[in-house]
Amino acid sequence: MIILRGKDLKIAYEDKTIINKLDIDINKGEVYTIVGPNGCGKSTLLKGISRCKKLVNGHVYLDSKDINKCNSKEISKSIAILPQMRNVPGDIKVKTIVGYGRYPHLGLRNKLEEEDHKIVRWAMEKTGVLDFQDREIGTLSGGEGQRVFIAMALAQKTEILILDEPTTFLDISHQLEVLELVKDLNEELGITIVMVLHDLNLAARYSSRIIVMKQGEVIVEGKPEEVFQESILNSVFGIHAYISHDHIHDCPYFIPIDKKNHTFKHNV
Repeated sequence: MIILRGKDLKIAYEDKTIINKLDIDINKGEVYTIVGPNGCGKSTLLKGISRCKKLVNGHVYLDSKDINKCNSKEISKSIAILPQMRNVPGDIKVKTIVGYGRYPHLGLRNKLEEEDHKIVRWAMEKTGVLDFQDREIGTLSGGEGQRVFIAMALAQKTEILILDEPTTFLDISHQLEVLELVKDLNEELGITIVMVLHDLNLAARYSSRIIVMKQGEVIVEGKPEEVFQESILNSVFGIHAYISHDHIHDCPYFIPIDKKNHTFKHNV
């Protein structure tokens, strides 16, 4: 079942067109990762399908409703987006930040009610940040801080969670921590995930579908094993690769091969 659809999308910054005549379908309950070279339009696409960036042309449909005909509060009850850059003062407490996720649901008093506080606590428990709810965000590690912002998005109680490079600037341990959390949110709560990642092997491991972009276009979309083809990696990223199968996580993985030496030597 398609929960989010983009048709004939055109997105530009001033006179520069980034995306043109692009179609995209997101199925309910799946994890989609968008990959592609720097500057190919990945983040721009996320902004377009979440109405954070105005479309020059085309339509985005949320459960068959044109999001341009929905008010912002209605959209925020269905789509939560975690952007790359977040300007939050370092002295704000964790539980306050997570509470921001409830704003689309607040009534005329614009105050958190008992039910809102319960949901905030639930979101902190789910993301493992409850133990430092009274700490200031500036005192946390990168991985802890990222989990706090995911908790804020989770507190919105949406069907769709959009994450723009959620592992940027994190070491491998914290990258895995964040992606395991994303996986749990999808499997336990059925939340549809759309995210951008740069690490292709992590994308293959944590995604049910991968969307490959190049120069503002979708080159291919499919399951990781369908997308991880040497010809695709070569045409999109300009690399040669040795592709194998990760039997532990049941997904493909690749090892880049030196462009000057297209052979891969390994011990059997």
